[in-house]
Amino acid sequence: MWYQIKPDKITLVCKVKPNAKKTVILGVNDEHLYIALHAPPIDGAANEVLVKFLAKFFNIATRKVILLRGQRARIKVIALPNQPQLQSLLATF
Repeated sequence: MWYQIKPDKITLVCKVKPNAKKTVILGVNDEHLYIALHAPPIDGAANEVLVKFLAKFFNIATRKVILLRGQRARIKVIALPNQPQLQSLLATF
């Protein structure tokens, strides 16, 4: 599963494609949420765009989106706060 719901947080496993024409969700499968990022993978620019994009998509504060693993990899693990509206949004994928 590409996301896990825990008592205090929701973790997402994302596979990113940097240097895309625009930042969009490309799709999902059992293992990853695929996201194209309009930023180069240099000096953390792609990570910053990913965090801001997910915060806007899930309608939460940027500071609540935490990059747990994958700072220098294409597969990233992201933590979000466990909120009922996020759980219902994830269920639509």
